[in-house]
Amino acid sequence: MYKQIPLAISPESDSTFDNFFVSLSNQHLITALKQFSMSNTDEPFIYLWGNKGSGVTHLLEAVQNSAEFLSIQYLPIKELLDYPPADIMEGMEQLDMVCIDDFETIAGRADWEESLFHLFNRLRECRKRLLIASHLPLRSLPIQLADLQSRLQWGVVFHVESLDDVEKQQAIQFRADKLGMQLPDEVAAYLLQRIGRSTNELFSVVKELDHASLSEQKKLTIPFVKKILKL
Repeated sequence: MYKQIPLAISPESDSTFDNFFVSLSNQHLITALKQFSMSNTDEPFIYLWGNKGSGVTHLLEAVQNSAEFLSIQYLPIKELLDYPPADIMEGMEQLDMVCIDDFETIAGRADWEESLFHLFNRLRECRKRLLIASHLPLRSLPIQLADLQSRLQWGVVFHVESLDDVEKQQAIQFRADKLGMQLPDEVAAYLLQRIGRSTNELFSVVKELDHASLSEQKKLTIPFVKKILKL
């Protein structure tokens, strides 16, 4: 029998497809991931990659959170590197899907590469699904095990396109709306100008402003934002 790994490695509960801003260039991959999270797909393996801040982890978690009727294990690899990989992956072929995050961190680690190679084979033999997320394109992964490198070529590769500045402004307004908060155009533009271009940082600031707005019962204006963020 498969034994639950005794680690706190469940995905963030609020990461869904509904609260992910979908740019025009990412519409196709979102459709594919939604299908992958349900039972109506013939594709057993997807490799998903994008730059930091592009949302690959959010999408990996969204797949798990939307797959209500599947048994899934989420593996944030960089948090598990101190554990024996063979023990972590033992019996996972009994699950419907395995989701691996931060895949690039195992490159060059012989024990992890070998364990993932064997897991890949077991999942494929049992007709189960594997979703890998990485911040590197497949061709740039410094994988040392040739057999694993070969297996990785078997799947479908999707690139999460990074947002341009216009899309980032739309994304933070979208995120604010999902929190029940109105973020006017001029305030969104101000945040983009003063906070920077990192989407993770921008989303964190939007969350902070939401708490402050609720606490002080204030609408979001540039003077209010300056006060809260000490700009």
